[in-house]
Amino acid sequence: MKRLCAFFALLWLAGCQLTTSAYEAPLKERLQLQYFELQAINGQSLAQALGQEFDVKRRPSIEFQQNFLLAGRAGCNRFFGQGELSGS
Repeated sequence: MKRLCAFFALLWLAGCQLTTSAYEAPLKERLQLQYFELQAINGQSLAQALGQEFDVKRRPSIEFQQNFLLAGRAGCNRFFGQGELSGS
């Protein structure tokens, strides 16, 4: 559960960074067809931070597909669903 929380916290931080960029397109459009893979937590490699090695195919990730559909992996679990943005 800690891994999943850390993954989504990093994703949230990445989203905050994207919203302050110089791009003029809305965030939803900029995220479409993008893939993100968790590489580090607090400056430590994924293996150091979580105390175990991850197979490259099983690293936590999230993909923003067309129509804001989401898919990804959180450790050994896969997830998918419809994304939604609200507010700023």
